[in-house]
Amino acid sequence: MDSSKVYPEFPIHKQQKKIVRQHPPPKRYNKTRKNTFRKYCIRLCKESLITGFPALASTRIGPCRRALKTMVLVVCVCGFLYQTSEFLGLYLEYPTTLNMLVENPDSVSLPVIGFCNRNSLRRTAMCTLEPNKCQWNVSDFCNTYPKYCIKDRDPMNAVPQFHGHYNYSFAYLNAFGQRKEDLLKDCFIMTDTDSYLPCTNSVHVPVVNWAGYPNTCFTVESLWGQPDAQPMIIPVTGKVIVELLLHPEEYLFHYEPVQAHVLVHDQRALDNPTRERITLVPGKVYNIHVSQTETKRQPAPYRTNCTDYLKLWRESGGRGPLTRKVIRMVDPACLVSCAERCKMERMLQIFGCVPQSISYPNTNTICDDYKIVPTPEIMEGCSRECADACSETTYHLRVEVVQEVESLKKAALLSIKDCIGIPVLMKMEKSASQVAVAARFVIGTTSAHLVCWSIMCPFELGGSVDLMRSTLRTWNGQSRFSEVWQNAYLPPLIHSSDLDDKLFLRHSKYINIYSWFPQCSPQNKTMLCNIKFTLLE
Repeated sequence: MDSSKVYPEFPIHKQQKKIVRQHPPPKRYNKTRKNTFRKYCIRLCKESLITGFPALASTRIGPCRRALKTMVLVVCVCGFLYQTSEFLGLYLEYPTTLNMLVENPDSVSLPVIGFCNRNSLRRTAMCTLEPNKCQWNVSDFCNTYPKYCIKDRDPMNAVPQFHGHYNYSFAYLNAFGQRKEDLLKDCFIMTDTDSYLPCTNSVHVPVVNWAGYPNTCFTVESLWGQPDAQPMIIPVTGKVIVELLLHPEEYLFHYEPVQAHVLVHDQRALDNPTRERITLVPGKVYNIHVSQTETKRQPAPYRTNCTDYLKLWRESGGRGPLTRKVIRMVDPACLVSCAERCKMERMLQIFGCVPQSISYPNTNTICDDYKIVPTPEIMEGCSRECADACSETTYHLRVEVVQEVESLKKAALLSIKDCIGIPVLMKMEKSASQVAVAARFVIGTTSAHLVCWSIMCPFELGGSVDLMRSTLRTWNGQSRFSEVWQNAYLPPLIHSSDLDDKLFLRHSKYINIYSWFPQCSPQNKTMLCNIKFTLLE
């Protein structure tokens, strides 16, 4: 290194003293010390972790800018608090959403089939044990109501006079009511093309029909009273084949149509097929297509606030309602409900009987007076007491006729000798026929009564008759016809095979329309009548 080289001298700076301003440690707030509200707010803003409050509190700015910044900050805080409150409110409400899932499973749980006869009491049993309630006249009875008279069989020639003093007790129904062996001829389950299982688990269901009279229904494959049993699973191609016998000769009243009521519902529930049902008529084969719908709801604290009726059903030994209220859908489906049972129990406490309007199956005494119904207070209280079901299964039914029994389908071509007073031909295979009859053609004497006309026509399939009587009247010099419509029901024929003239006329259905018009006289030449015959389809 060359020592002779002179290096420039750097200026020597004075060592600067580093001054660190240390803030004194924050004073702890003494809760016991009473401070003014203003001092407390200033200290809170200075010690806050939110940068806006210390900056606004310590920055030396004008009062206008400070007020503006404070207002902006307050608005932001208020918005945050509002959003937080909305979120917490929504969270605490436990909102529910509706999710619809459409499935096509390979197998489903087997539903229950409930069925009953429209006729509640057996005529032969009642008139045999209590003949004082029946009128006896063999010739008049069989000639007027041949449905009750069957060839080579004792018809118990009785005309029940029952509506005036109908017995509403279920003990009476047990003695003279329908029996399963009389109604159910055959029942089996087809799980596949080669496997057939007989129907089991039949349950007797006492119900009240639409008219307020007790009736007996039955179910097959029911789990009623079996809390630990599991529903039977069958493939979707499976079938339940049921054959019913309605016994028209046992019907109490001649004007009642021969019908069966059928209903499909959950295996754990009971039903009332006479209220919400599918109506079937004899002589036909029906296919009932079933689609199942399951509804799931969330229990409390969700807004649905549903009730686990299935849990209550198991705790009560496999008995009780499974729904809140009666289900009425497009198809006739009905399940006994919590609300119906509630109304029944409250009416029993007040009146000691169950109103005729209650559809809940029971064996309690039915009120004789149909005017006894649950009050609005009772209905409202039961509605509040019963919540929706957490799990609910409903069935939608579609019915189609696939076959008609040939012996009942066969139609007869009537001649003049078959119809008294109607000089026309009527082919009964038509769904409806209209006949115009002039009074002068049918003047005569029948059963010592003078009549304008009478009709005695056999009907193989039964049906309804609508009669229009047109009478010529003069009003203000103008002739006008006044019309009066009346109707009657014709029950179907019991036997229609191997008919000859004598047997056909004996078992045919006829009606004397002249009895509707006792004021008619042979001198009336101005009456025209349109009679419309409609067969039961």
